[in-house]
Amino acid sequence: LTLMSALEYVQGDRVAAVCMCAVCRAPLVAPMKAPCRHALCRACWARHLQTSDRCPCCQAPVTAARLVEGDDTLKSLLDELVVFCPRRADGCAWTGPRGTVEQHTKRTCERMPCPNAAGGCSVRGTAQTIAMNLVSECAHAIAADNRGFDNEPDETQTRSSPAVPDDGAALRDLRQAVLAPADAVALSVDGVPVD
Repeated sequence: LTLMSALEYVQGDRVAAVCMCAVCRAPLVAPMKAPCRHALCRACWARHLQTSDRCPCCQAPVTAARLVEGDDTLKSLLDELVVFCPRRADGCAWTGPRGTVEQHTKRTCERMPCPNAAGGCSVRGTAQTIAMNLVSECAHAIAADNRGFDNEPDETQTRSSPAVPDDGAALRDLRQAVLAPADAVALSVDGVPVD
């Protein structure tokens, strides 16, 4: 399942027929056209051609080798379809063109979860907010977890000493990851990787 195939459309019932896949009955994702000019999602063609060598729309013969990417006009129409943020259930009210949803989910969505959410961090925010959280608040929890410590001092530590030194290797790695360009940081939406 990809980000694009999991999107919810603001006016899903009003999407032009040329933008719809005849197999999955959803707006096209990575459209491919057959010689007969019918377009399906790339994944839908792949599944369909496992069981048939005919176009599901007109029954014309078709092979995978004869499929071509959808034209620029079709891609432009698809990019302009208005979608909800994939984190809508988490409270993000953003809607915008499908062609910008990846940028939104990677950089500007205010409901992006901290990568340490599984470790108990409940912070959500934009990429910048998450980066600052990782450097300041979450870094000790992640570093402690990486070294097998809990955040409570044991009998060999005093209450005033941190569980993990600020200059630990895990913390340095986190800072490097946070300071890396946003394109280089792997993100996901509800467990689905966002490329």
